[in-house]
Amino acid sequence: MRNKSSALIALVCAAAFTAVCQGPAYGAEKNWIGAGDASTWADSKNWNPEGAPSSVDDVTIDLQGSSAAAEATFEAKSVTVGGGNASVFSTENFIYGEIAPASPSDEALYIKKDGTVVLNGAGTITLRGMFKNTEETVTGEESFMFTLE
Repeated sequence: MRNKSSALIALVCAAAFTAVCQGPAYGAEKNWIGAGDASTWADSKNWNPEGAPSSVDDVTIDLQGSSAAAEATFEAKSVTVGGGNASVFSTENFIYGEIAPASPSDEALYIKKDGTVVLNGAGTITLRGMFKNTEETVTGEESFMFTLE
């Protein structure tokens, strides 16, 4: 009985230590490299570090001649398009997307020089932060809803 109690105590201590040491989940800075199919947001090989972006990731699409397309849904902490290279972020067959930085005063979507955002289809992108653009480059169909919160 004593060995079982000792083993249980050791297991509980190990689990508690692991939970404390892991800390909160942190996002990555995801850069579009187009090494997968070179077009799909969800293709993990299109990103560096590898893996499709999640709600905790800061995303940059700034690769000459690149076009990243989100289909159905996507999430990100922030999205920056362009800056140094002609780059496009677009939506196809789209339902919902959310860009939610840690604070509403942080940039959610930033369209820099030579960056273009094309919104195709019916759907909603919710920005829970600031929207900035250096050039008027946002286009969309009438059925598309772009909300700023």
